[in-house]
Amino acid sequence: MIILGIDPGYAIVGIGVLEYKNGKFRPIEYNAITTHASMSTSLRLKVIYEEIGAYLDKYKPDAVAIEE
Repeated sequence: MIILGIDPGYAIVGIGVLEYKNGKFRPIEYNAITTHASMSTSLRLKVIYEEIGAYLDKYKPDAVAIEE
């Protein structure tokens, strides 16, 4: 099972991709999506949307977890 974890934010969004197999977790990739304060709100949201979409396309996760 592939799991995409998202730590939401406005300037920084944390991303982690894990594999769960045979009762164990293995990290595949972790990163941060960053936006600059000088960007408009709509552009910041567009960048976040597109980059999360790229992770969904690349890993095709079985589950997604989002921190509250």
